[in-house]
Amino acid sequence: MNYHQSKPKGMMYAFFLLSTILFFGGCKGQDRVSKKSDEGWVHLFNGTSTSGWRAYNQTEFPENWSVENGELRADGTKGDLIYATPFTDFKVTFDWKVEQGGNSGFFFYVNEGEEYKEIWRTGIEMQLMDDGNNALGKNPMTSSGSVYQLYPAKGSYAKPYGEWNTSSIEMRNGKVRYWLNNNLVNEFTMWADEWYRRREETIHNSTRKPVYGEFKSGYFALQDEGFPVAFRNIKYLQLQ
Repeated sequence: MNYHQSKPKGMMYAFFLLSTILFFGGCKGQDRVSKKSDEGWVHLFNGTSTSGWRAYNQTEFPENWSVENGELRADGTKGDLIYATPFTDFKVTFDWKVEQGGNSGFFFYVNEGEEYKEIWRTGIEMQLMDDGNNALGKNPMTSSGSVYQLYPAKGSYAKPYGEWNTSSIEMRNGKVRYWLNNNLVNEFTMWADEWYRRREETIHNSTRKPVYGEFKSGYFALQDEGFPVAFRNIKYLQLQ
């Protein structure tokens, strides 16, 4: 075999081998980037364990809540659930569904104490409900995605009762945004002039002032308002 004739073939093989290594190495690099992009999210409920969760203002897990089929469920006999780790700036996502006429809420910045008998006396709520069969769902100020009587939901995106919805809440330096089924339904800034103006003009003034909305950190809470409700896929990302 003529060496000078075979040399180009050897070079072509080496080039092919190097290209193959670089291609698959690049794919692995993309996998690493993808996995890294998921890092930082923490699951607060993994479908089986209630670790970290307890009754509001109590030390034990409440009897009206249970784990069934990978869901955190409330039976509708009232009694709220908190995740007992305080958060400041965050993004939290969760799935939820209610039964016919149902009414619930996801709260953040909830604080505890003998003087605070309910989570809504300190915590900020994202309304969750069956908009089609609950009278509160007919009013944007109290429907799914609203901050009860403070900030109306921008549109009606809740699915019919019995179907799963996905919601997200982002809090960053006092600026809050709510999403419902991939739609931005609310945004507001806490502790701004507009916040206080709205608070003064609603029921929050007479029954919740002076502590409502004043805390700058607190717990997440799930509400059993007297209607069965289920949650799953609850996870959060700590924001810097």
